Amino acid sequence: MELYLERAERDPRGLFKLYPFVMERTQNEPRLIQINPAVGFGKPVIAGTGISTAVVASRFNARESIDDLASEYGLKPRQIEEAICWEQRTAAVAA
Repeated sequence: MELYLERAERDPRGLFKLYPFVMERTQNEPRLIQINPAVGFGKPVIAGTGISTAVVASRFNARESIDDLASEYGLKPRQIEEAICWEQRTAAVAA
């Protein structure tokens, strides 16, 4: 439980920012995806940006490459990969 609580932060307004696990549930898992009620109405975004993980995954599913998306958004390919992975996992859970 502590591992999950370490991935939640409270901002000065009392709102929580959550950094969900994407690839593995370890302390070393990077905080690349953020759920923040003040950004994107609480929908998952790439941390530090307002870029929706759903939009990134949708564009990837439309055959845009990870490198092209990273270049267009000014991000690292790893950030794009995490967004795609997050959306694929949440879609699998919803199915």
